[in-house]
Amino acid sequence: MTVRSTGSADISMHVIWVNSTDFDSTVKVVKVHEILVNEFGYTDSLILEEGNRGKGVSISVCDNTTTMKQMREDYAYAKKTERTIETTSEHRESAKALLSSLYDD
Repeated sequence: MTVRSTGSADISMHVIWVNSTDFDSTVKVVKVHEILVNEFGYTDSLILEEGNRGKGVSISVCDNTTTMKQMREDYAYAKKTERTIETTSEHRESAKALLSSLYDD
């Protein structure tokens, strides 16, 4: 079964998990993660896991003071803003490094 290329998020108290399903969506997730850390001041959780669908990744950011409502709004903004940011070779290399650290192929 083919998994559609997509980026998504799981938001719980204090943590936003940004998820991908393949290389292209991992590049987008890297950009969203970058926005959440650089523009909103979230802390990189330094946690990387295999995605729950396809061969993607799940990376997280955290903040102990931001409400879940605000976290949802911040993620929505970051996801929308990601589309307007040019994808650089650094974004692609970061995505490639994340995927290669989890998958052999």
